[in-house]
Amino acid sequence: MSFSHVLDDLELKDHIQLLDSLPVGMGIVETNGTIRFINKAFAEMLGRSAKEMVGMHQSSLHPENGESKNTFAQHIEALVKGEIISLEAEVLRADGEIIPVEITANTVLWRGESLVVGIFKQITKRKEALALLQASQREMNAIFETSQVGIMLVDADRMIVRCNQRMCDLFGAKSLDELVGQPVRTIHVSEETYVEFGQRYFFSLVKNRAMHIEYQFKRLDGSIFWGRISGKAMDDHVPADLSKGVIWVLDDISEMKAVEHDLTVERNLFAGGPTVILKWAPYEGWPIIYVSKNVETILGYTSEEMMSPKCSFEKLIHPHDFPGAKKILEDSLFGQYKHFELSYRLKTKSGEYRNFYDYNQAEYHPNGEVKELYGYLVDMTEYFEVQKMSDLLLKSTTEGIFGIDLQGRTTFVNPAALQMLGYEESELLGHQNHSLIHHSDAAGHEIPMKDCQMSLPIKTRSDYHVTDEVLWRKDGTYFPIEYWSTPIRQDGQVVGSVVTFKDISEIVAQKQKISDLAYFDNLTGLPNRQMFFDALKEELIRERDSSHRAVMLLLDLDHFKEINDSLGHPIGDKLLLAVISRIRRKLHEKDVFARMGGDEFGILLSHNTGGIEAECVADSIVALFNDTFDIEGHEVKTSVSVGIVFCDPSKTRNEMISEADTALYHAKSSGRSCAVFFEPSMLDKVHRDVTLFGALSHAIEHQEFELYYQLQYDPNTKQPAGAEALIRWPKAPEAVRDFNSPADFIPIAERRNLIQALCLWEIEQVAKDLPLLRAVGYEHRISINLSGKQLASSEDMGQLLKAIQDSDLAFTDLEFEITETAFAELSEEVQKLLDVFIRNGAELAIDDFGTGFSSLAVLRQLKSTYLKIDKQFIDHVHSNADDYAIVAATISMSKALGKKVVAEGVESEIQLQLLKELNCDLIQGYYFAKPQPLQAVCEQLKNT
Repeated sequence: MSFSHVLDDLELKDHIQLLDSLPVGMGIVETNGTIRFINKAFAEMLGRSAKEMVGMHQSSLHPENGESKNTFAQHIEALVKGEIISLEAEVLRADGEIIPVEITANTVLWRGESLVVGIFKQITKRKEALALLQASQREMNAIFETSQVGIMLVDADRMIVRCNQRMCDLFGAKSLDELVGQPVRTIHVSEETYVEFGQRYFFSLVKNRAMHIEYQFKRLDGSIFWGRISGKAMDDHVPADLSKGVIWVLDDISEMKAVEHDLTVERNLFAGGPTVILKWAPYEGWPIIYVSKNVETILGYTSEEMMSPKCSFEKLIHPHDFPGAKKILEDSLFGQYKHFELSYRLKTKSGEYRNFYDYNQAEYHPNGEVKELYGYLVDMTEYFEVQKMSDLLLKSTTEGIFGIDLQGRTTFVNPAALQMLGYEESELLGHQNHSLIHHSDAAGHEIPMKDCQMSLPIKTRSDYHVTDEVLWRKDGTYFPIEYWSTPIRQDGQVVGSVVTFKDISEIVAQKQKISDLAYFDNLTGLPNRQMFFDALKEELIRERDSSHRAVMLLLDLDHFKEINDSLGHPIGDKLLLAVISRIRRKLHEKDVFARMGGDEFGILLSHNTGGIEAECVADSIVALFNDTFDIEGHEVKTSVSVGIVFCDPSKTRNEMISEADTALYHAKSSGRSCAVFFEPSMLDKVHRDVTLFGALSHAIEHQEFELYYQLQYDPNTKQPAGAEALIRWPKAPEAVRDFNSPADFIPIAERRNLIQALCLWEIEQVAKDLPLLRAVGYEHRISINLSGKQLASSEDMGQLLKAIQDSDLAFTDLEFEITETAFAELSEEVQKLLDVFIRNGAELAIDDFGTGFSSLAVLRQLKSTYLKIDKQFIDHVHSNADDYAIVAATISMSKALGKKVVAEGVESEIQLQLLKELNCDLIQGYYFAKPQPLQAVCEQLKNT
């Protein structure tokens, strides 16, 4: 049927008038592509008359070279089958303008003929908005990708919800997943600093002030570092609503030296989000029939609240947005569209409005009424705030950031860059970047524009990291920088570069300072360990062609840690300076005197110094410490131990240092305050001591020791009157089986600071054993030996006091044995602690009496109940007149002072009878009982 015949059909005329009144563009096309009809709205969209378009081919609607020119031909087969086609394409206006449209096409049967009906909706604004959004995202991504600082978002619960890779690097996280989801308190040094940080800086965030703070943080492995952190609330209001989150920017400032940063920004930081499904009715109020459960997470309402009669879709939509949304809805339903889109702001339960994109799906009854209407709502707020986030980041970071376009002009610049460069924003934007701030190097030599590595990414598409260039301020001065220059890409094309830089003036200065101090100790001014090593190396090389041998001394101050702990590090530092002043007087100008670290020093004596002279020098240095040091009114007493070794050109410097260290170790093991030459045999002893130390540490950790008891007897009644607890190591490993006697392992335990752990174990074991001893009739105290090492430490004695108080033992159950030498060296603080033991009921015994530096005055001062006469005097008491006289005098003096006497090492009847005659109070020795395990002692007590 021809079109003229159609016009004669009055019924068709009525239909045409109806279609012309529709607000959307519509066209009717034959299956061969010939245009049969175009309504008024579509003709206006094309800028043509409907009459001139009728009879033309549909391809004339589209641009000549456009991708949508053959769209009709591609889809005609599906249309003929009755399928509905929905797609985006372009149409050509009469004036040549190309307009993006959304086409929905379907076939209808009119008087036996199939015709294609197309609905054309202009989507220019949607395309423009999407392009702007994508451009903003690209700019933000470029900034994030090049930033060398850590960035994280923290929510209202102080949880890390998003961060970049640099933030993971700063905190030692292996992946984003390891840090995201962690509470902020995880990265604080302690709970106290976490609370302090909140109390100190929370107010600034609420007041919406940008923060720049230097603070200490903790990595996931527990190590601490200093960081400069900047924070800003996401909410722009004052006071700010922190429940909307806080953005933090963190830079590591713990080491003032160049650190290579490799930063990868999470590209989809703000992308995506949950979708809410909504079923609603398109009549008054738009009542909600169904809503998915996740609506509570997005809007704050429960699904029940959303579907209640008090709530409606209309009430949630922003009043300014509802009229436009309503019109699109009505037009879409009128046109029987199965799919259409809406955009509006929805009100959350908290009263905040958020931006949503709504993809709608409608189903209709045969009569045209709406059957079902669904909306798929996506929260787009974060997408729309991308530019806001980008600006916030640019303003918050402490790094300088600017962009360069294809012509080398500055496209954007952040406040940090402006502050460093001294320019106003208007003075840089749109101006040639290179000629203003990057034209020359530090020496004033011009940098050609073609070699400018800030702009090179535009040509090469590569990233550049530069650490040795400068930027020029507005006032003509320059400053050194480290910068990263990265290409900015748009639709696969490079459109510029973004430069991130930081001022490294302090780092350069620090490097220079480090270089200046590379070979000298900062405190003392002496050569440091490295310089000493270099001097030793040169000496060993020189001696290959000489018969002379230089001598190396390794010195270590004795008890320096105790001085530092008791008097403080400032006094310790001044003591070191005083020590150095004394030692220098004994050295020649050519001798190398170095601080090896802490309280250890090295001396390389001139090769003209022989062995005897070296020994004299070492002895004279040791003698320097006979006099105390007067440090700010403190009389400080210390000594020095010296290891001596001859330089051997056949050995490495490390071997020489090791041998000197071995000799030093031997000097300390020999009682300190002496000088010892290295001998190869010392290596065996050191090896033995190290092996024994390792085995002891393992034995303490796994409780491999056993407690023996040696009973003490009354010589008159021959009944038990006391017992001494003695540590034994019967299950020592094979490697140290030959050294498992207390005489071997106790000195090692004292030197290696294990004796306190052994004593605490002994207290614990006595607490377990004493009830069993009481059960078989034992009614006396248990004697426990205290080491001189413990008695030199108030901290150790305090721990011991607490261990007894925390145990089931009473102080009246215990007697502590200390040597008279240890007693003579007690500090005032430890004496006060021993008084606490005594006041609580414990007793003291002076062990090995007569072997130290005893005097009548000392004997009178000793606050003890018992004196124990050493076995060396008992062995010959019956055969040596001098020993008999010493024992007799000791017992007599002890009685006069009200103290009891215990004789150790009694092994014969004649010794027992003599001691009984001398009125000795207690007998201890093999004559009555050997040290035995608990079970054997219990059996002996039962049979007594």
